Amino acid sequence: MKLLRLATMYFDPPPKGWDSWSVPIGSVRLETRSAGDAPPVEGKLRLFVSAEIPIDFPDIDEAGFVCLPEDQRRQCEKALRIVADMIAVFGRCRRTILSPTPCVMLLVEDSGERERLDATKGIRLNQRKMISSLWFQIPRTDEMVSGLQDRVVGVVLLAEAFSHTQAAGKYREFVRLFEAAFTSSFDQLEKKLCQFLRPVFGYSRREIQDWVELRDPITHADGKKSDMIALDADVRRVTQRMEQATLDVLFNKAEWHKMSKTRRELWKPIAYTTSKTGGGNILQGSELSIQCQIFDDFEVFPVDNTVVTTHPESWWLRLGS
Repeated sequence: MKLLRLATMYFDPPPKGWDSWSVPIGSVRLETRSAGDAPPVEGKLRLFVSAEIPIDFPDIDEAGFVCLPEDQRRQCEKALRIVADMIAVFGRCRRTILSPTPCVMLLVEDSGERERLDATKGIRLNQRKMISSLWFQIPRTDEMVSGLQDRVVGVVLLAEAFSHTQAAGKYREFVRLFEAAFTSSFDQLEKKLCQFLRPVFGYSRREIQDWVELRDPITHADGKKSDMIALDADVRRVTQRMEQATLDVLFNKAEWHKMSKTRRELWKPIAYTTSKTGGGNILQGSELSIQCQIFDDFEVFPVDNTVVTTHPESWWLRLGS
């Protein structure tokens, strides 16, 4: 039996020579598959890719659901990232990895395995998580313009963050803004930042510590401070809440470039999130947009709109919950 982890990859501009391939990476074999009736994407190469790895017959939980082995699944996901990065390097292009629906299946190698799987309630999957953000413009007043003139560095850093299209770039500029505001390295700001931020935003020290723990892995690759190398996907889950915090710091920190938690009330948002898992408040009558991104059942890749409707007979799927 084999575990199949599926992904949809997009490359812009389209690299040549990568339309069809099969490659082993460690114990995982990756292969391009037919995208079925999905229309082509103008200006991009879209690949539907399977990563397969041998597994023992999976455990069945007390409720009768198939429990996929986490270690082998993670190996498949790592291999998918590696091959996407290789293609991006050869093509000198941008790459995006998304999950189709479904994003996992099992490859059955004999009738006995299929009969045992058919007797279950399906594959145990987690509820898909969604990251939502509230976007609105900030109305200009003379007081607010004047209030930013002693913190031009913060304005520059936040403008730089907004100019990035990738979450990793935004994260690094957000960190630099916090450091400039409090004159301290980011790994020393967990408590002070939590004390400063508006309480209704619901920030906890644990949430801010999660941001801090990504600083070295997203900045360095020498292995001295962290064995982990963080990528865009690792910080994507935190940048929306970090952005809300940077705006609060930029506009409402009374003493810029000092280790002070004193606030001023120069600006109040018309909408804000109240936790990293969802929830928020919106001032009635406000003009804004709500942007959402749904992640797959394992919270690894964002969900693509590709739906797998046809597949080889040897692939087995029954979705549980």
